[in-house]
Amino acid sequence: MFAWEEIRDSIKKDIIDRKLRLGEKIYSENYYAKLFKVNRHTVRRGIEALKKENIIYSRRGLGYFLNSKKINYKIGKTVRASQNLNQETTDIAVDIISIDKRKGYSNEIREFNLKKNDLVFYIYTISKANGIPLILTERLVPEKRFKNFDLFFRKTGSMTLSFNKYGLKKIYRKKTTVSAESANNVQSKYLKINVGDPLIHTKAINTDINNKPIEISDSYFVGSKIQLEVSKL
Repeated sequence: MFAWEEIRDSIKKDIIDRKLRLGEKIYSENYYAKLFKVNRHTVRRGIEALKKENIIYSRRGLGYFLNSKKINYKIGKTVRASQNLNQETTDIAVDIISIDKRKGYSNEIREFNLKKNDLVFYIYTISKANGIPLILTERLVPEKRFKNFDLFFRKTGSMTLSFNKYGLKKIYRKKTTVSAESANNVQSKYLKINVGDPLIHTKAINTDINNKPIEISDSYFVGSKIQLEVSKL
């Protein structure tokens, strides 16, 4: 790894660890030059990389600041999470927390039209942009219809690509409810925010082309970093 990459990643880590906050001024080029024992040109290259990722911006004569602009996340009829984030930034990653398979609860059995002992995949993920956690999601998929879905998702990290394996080319949004909540201990841990920080909670039901539910999702968006744009469903 080059020195400028270490500087770039160090600033990102400070954001994730909440040592730097949105809208705040970051340390000077001289500070990072002394810290990493490099010249200012090397520091500037690392900072330019962050500017290209829209993480920081410069104010003439004042220095560099963390961008406080929220990422615009569109909720539409067929658009998926990775497509939304790719429109706003370039470095997208989905980390799998866990994937379980167990009996569904009554509302899931009813929604998926399952029998009492049918199994459901529970998929927990964190979506990141430029290494910064933005979305904590729980996804439910009926195992009876989608055998080995967990294997496909572990391989692709994408719900869309995983459903493609079963011949589903498009996923349709049947219903979305949106509410405001405060982060609890678990959410704050995974999203690297404080307990009590604002979250946007969306609960969605997605279907195939025949309007049969194939996925139920609960997503928690970091309220200070994302704004939702709802298009006509």
